[in-house]
Amino acid sequence: MTNKTKNILLDKFKDFIRLNSLLQNNDSILIAVSGGIDSMVLLNLFLQIQSEFNLKLGIVHINHSLRNNESDMDARFVKSIAKNKNLFCFIEKTKTKIIAKNNKGNLQEVAREIRYDVFLRTAKENNFNKIATAHNKNDNAETVFMNLTRGTGIFGLQGIPIRRENIIRPLMFASRSEIFQFAKINKIKWREDSSNKSLKYTRNIIRNKIFPFLEKQLNQNIIDSFNNISINSRSVVNYFNSISEELNSKIIKTENDSKILNIEELLKTDSFIRDLIFHEVLTELKIEPTFLKIKSFIDAINLQVGKSIELSGNYNLYRERNNLVISKNTISSKFYFKIANEGLHQNLEIIKVKKSKFEILRDRNIEYINVDKIKFPLTFRNWKQSDYFYPLGLGGKKKLSDYFIEQKIERREKTKIPILLYQNKIIWVVGLRLDDRFKITTETKNIYKLVYRKN
Repeated sequence: MTNKTKNILLDKFKDFIRLNSLLQNNDSILIAVSGGIDSMVLLNLFLQIQSEFNLKLGIVHINHSLRNNESDMDARFVKSIAKNKNLFCFIEKTKTKIIAKNNKGNLQEVAREIRYDVFLRTAKENNFNKIATAHNKNDNAETVFMNLTRGTGIFGLQGIPIRRENIIRPLMFASRSEIFQFAKINKIKWREDSSNKSLKYTRNIIRNKIFPFLEKQLNQNIIDSFNNISINSRSVVNYFNSISEELNSKIIKTENDSKILNIEELLKTDSFIRDLIFHEVLTELKIEPTFLKIKSFIDAINLQVGKSIELSGNYNLYRERNNLVISKNTISSKFYFKIANEGLHQNLEIIKVKKSKFEILRDRNIEYINVDKIKFPLTFRNWKQSDYFYPLGLGGKKKLSDYFIEQKIERREKTKIPILLYQNKIIWVVGLRLDDRFKITTETKNIYKLVYRKN
């Protein structure tokens, strides 16, 4: 066997890296190594080009504890390879099945989230500037097919990205059969994952049943065909992304953890560009950009103001008058505490003042109330849907939610507005309106000055 035959995959590997600018000299590469054939071949290839690119190499391995002793043996195998090659090696053992069950998540998706969290954390803590995974052409074809059946549109047809931020996939040019031949010729050891044959996973059904059937009955080059779809889809999306970049500044604003999209500007935009913008926003927030989630943006435009759609466990999409807003579920921003006496309590100060010192100020963050109408403790909290009060000067009872609408206060601002209460009666909607029941009158003898100090 000639060296040329042995090095065909190596030459393609270097060409693919250069063509896609995946490496620079002196890079530090953390290689995700499961112990399977793909990652062992990837490690071998990196070791062969290490001196040429002057690379620092390391290994990261996740033991998901899904196959009991077999998983532990994989970890020991990877550790021994790292020791033999004198490479940095980080191995993390997780109870993925328990985590998925506790979070009511899909096992494969939870495992993937754990892997990438560990990859990114390990790279950052150990000064690796890139992470390499061993995804190949077959993996990409399977992903494209899977996304096609799920209706993700042209975005899903892009398949697995060759590069995303500091994660690179330099084996995406190689088929599984090429990888097998290279491992065999170069006598590379690997471990077989018995779960790859299990048909309880969608990807394995595609890999072991659907694709072999399609290759036999329709197209023996089915893997290449789906990879061509991926390449063409990426080109289309990249082109339209370049067009949509100019529009993003007009359409999208970021406030803390929220994304705010201008409805008027959205409706002026071509539907495909609009979908690209929705896709980009979802991806940035780490929400899977499925066809239904992208469609939900258009559905939200037709919602009643204030109504929302759940995008994920962490984010809601809701309609404002002029905007669509994606924000984190408000439970995390809620606050509630008791005020036992006068003085400064977080950012609310309660000061007893003489009636002769009472003066009406134009500062909306200062109010005066009748001391004789309250007793401590008071409550300081967010508003609730059931809240109502008697707005000073309006002569009647009003639901706080209706008052917010009249004041044109957007939903994302409502939870930030503190409410001061005595025995579940609203004293002050801070910065907006005092309740008529606690106002200063000619009969008032004692006065509290309320000062809200914004952060």
